[in-house]
Amino acid sequence: MPSSRSRATDSFPNGFDPAVLGELPGHLQETIQRRTEVLGPGYNTSFFMLGWTPDTYDAHNMLYNIIGSRGQPGSSQGLFNLGNYSNKRVDVLIKQIQVETDKPKRQAMISEAMNLHQDDVGHIPLHQQTVVWAARKNVELKQLADNVFPLRYVKVQ
Repeated sequence: MPSSRSRATDSFPNGFDPAVLGELPGHLQETIQRRTEVLGPGYNTSFFMLGWTPDTYDAHNMLYNIIGSRGQPGSSQGLFNLGNYSNKRVDVLIKQIQVETDKPKRQAMISEAMNLHQDDVGHIPLHQQTVVWAARKNVELKQLADNVFPLRYVKVQ
């Protein structure tokens, strides 16, 4: 099987022009331009595919790993923030969410962080992977939303 790099080269020998996605609204064009300027040369992540299954059902997991700013000293925050999105207010909220125990206050912070990310157009999702499961008639199972398949939930008759 050819590598993904050779498949991409075969499919798009002259590179991939994002213009094929159609005319973008002005605010998205401005956001993409700003992000390109921030990333600088040698950090080419115009498009990437990232599958993410959190190890907890908590929103902090995704905020910390995918939305939080990369490169903070002594921190793994933003390790999967491949587009290098950064917002100082979101980073402050992520730290506060991590330790907040008051549920309504914590939820308000999560909502604020998510709204900031959305308003900044921090990511432009192009693909939503569908989780497909199948089983024989004699197999009873519980399908979980996190794409995990614990065998304790499977019964074979």
